[in-house]
Amino acid sequence: MNTPSSFAPTSTLVAYWFTIPVKTRAEALKNGFTRCPSEIAIRPQTGGDIEAAMAGDIKAGLSFQQKMIQAVLCGVNFDPDGNEAGRKAVSRAAAHPDYHPSNVYAALPAAVCTMLGKAFSTMNEPEQEDLDVFLQSRSTVTG
Repeated sequence: MNTPSSFAPTSTLVAYWFTIPVKTRAEALKNGFTRCPSEIAIRPQTGGDIEAAMAGDIKAGLSFQQKMIQAVLCGVNFDPDGNEAGRKAVSRAAAHPDYHPSNVYAALPAAVCTMLGKAFSTMNEPEQEDLDVFLQSRSTVTG
């Protein structure tokens, strides 16, 4: 049986980097966060991500969307100025625990988690035409 740790790392062909607003980072530091990223990257989801999210520990208390965001986290930048040289890959196979997706996600301020949730939802929205076809295809079966 596949567990999240047994999935092969996904090659990241596309990564979407998002800049964490300076005001959000300042608020996080004021509230005691010692490290708040200046940028964070997510990639499009795969079928393996869904399997990994579904196979996760229910006791962790994360919603399915939160698990999916952890699964698609692929980069983080702790450089305060957001220099590209500070970008680091995030992976379950990372040698340093600071770059494991679950650890990165767990250490994010709530505002950043909310922003990631909105970015993830926007990235995975269907095209309007596909959504229209889907909604128009509804049928009713009675018993």
